[in-house]
This record gives sequence, C-alpha cells and structure tokens, in this order.
Amino acid sequence: MFDKFVLFLDILGFSQLVSRNSPDELSKIYDTEFHKAAAASTAFAGAMFGRMPNLSMNVHGNVLQDVRQDDLNFHVMSDTLIAWTNDDTFDALVHLTQFTAAYLSITLMLGLPHRGAISKGGIQLIELPLNGKLQSNVVGSGVVNAHDFEPGQEWMGCVVDSSCFDGLEVTQRADFPVVDYKVPYGCKKPKRISTMAIDWPRCLMQLQANADVEFFQQQFGRYKKGTESAKAKIENTAAYYSVMMSLRSAVV
Repeated sequence: MFDKFVLFLDILGFSQLVSRNSPDELSKIYDTEFHKAAAASTAFAGAMFGRMPNLSMNVHGNVLQDVRQDDLNFHVMSDTLIAWTNDDTFDALVHLTQFTAAYLSITLMLGLPHRGAISKGGIQLIELPLNGKLQSNVVGSGVVNAHDFEPGQEWMGCVVDSSCFDGLEVTQRADFPVVDYKVPYGCKKPKRISTMAIDWPRCLMQLQANADVEFFQQQFGRYKKGTESAKAKIENTAAYYSVMMSLRSAVV
C-alpha cells in the first residue's frame, strides 16, 4: 500500500449542530454538506483553477450513483470528511488542495465551517457485510497523520503537513493554493503543527467579496450554533482572510 495524500476535515460547532437541530433538519444539512457541497466544490475548483476533476463519494457505505470516480475519493463519518488521492504525485497534491480551498469556501457559505489538515501516508477503504448491509471504513497512517494536525487550530482552515513535499519535484504554480502562514493555535496544541495552510480566501472572495468579522460570525452561528465560545476562531479566521486579501491586492 503506497502513500497517498489525505485530507481530514471536521465541522466546527458540531455538538451544538446536533443538539439544537431535529433529526429531519440534520438530514437536510447532511445532504447539503456532504453531497451537494462536494459536487459544487468540484465544479468551483475547476472554474477557479482551470481543471474539473471527477470524484467518488462513499457515505456510510452507499456509493452515490451520480458521482463519478477518478481523481479523489471520499468517506464520511459523523462530522468528519476524509478525502484521498490515487497517488502521491505533486499533481495529485495540487488537485486535492484545489478541492479543499473550494470546499472550505462553499461549506462556510452554507454555515458549516471546517477545520482540518492534509498529510501523507497509507490509506485503505475496507468494506465488510454487517447485518445484511455493506459497511465501509477507512484506515491507514495517512488518516492518523492528518488527524494529528487537526485539533487545537483556532480558526476555520486547513493546514498542510510539510512531509507532503518530501521526495516531490515541486514547481512554482499559480494554481497551487498553499501559503506560508503563522497558524493560530489555542492553549492545547495538537500533536503536530504546521506553518503552511490552504489559501481558501482566494475562492471565498469570488463568493463573498466583503467578508468581515460580522460575516464570519453570522456563518459560524447558522443552524442555531452559538458563537461566544468560537470568538477567537472567528476573529482568527477573519484576520487570515484579511491578510490574504491584502497580499493579493498588493500583487495586483
């Protein structure tokens, strides 16, 4: 089992999302979150970066018939989205980061901000019959590695493990949405930290040109989620967006 690039994302405010919404409301949210948002993000990434990768999605063991399999693979479990590439080439890493930038922007617009990481390692989809139904799970060092970067980040965003670049012939590409940034962490830092992050603001600016603290607070608080405990995350997210927009304006 050779290494692949693995994305691990969690929904911020998931406990409140579950406790403050009915099962029917959650079902509708999940349909938007893990089906329509993924498909829309694929199209958005293609428009933003000039490429349209196909994708496959696995939701609780049921492969959606209207989504094709090619460059990216998906698995959903509770509030976690795991995606992985088919190989460990630089091109594959670029495609995964492009999707991530688009996905973070679209899910934020839907009121479902995420936090996570991209790392590298082995990953395997396992499908086993249970009670007459095919159940699936994903395992491997790539999932563990990406997960180790996720907790403790005080923002909505996604870091990139520097080991992703080991052994790669990295070229300068304008369509590679990864930047150096001092990622904000809380008092309890994760097992592993990174100083590289997905440049999702370049996608969000196409959807919401004037995103300020008030906008991020509104999006964090949708679906009856409270925002008081997320104040630092909201402010850090808005600050990151502002910095990236200022850098982009300076270049232009």
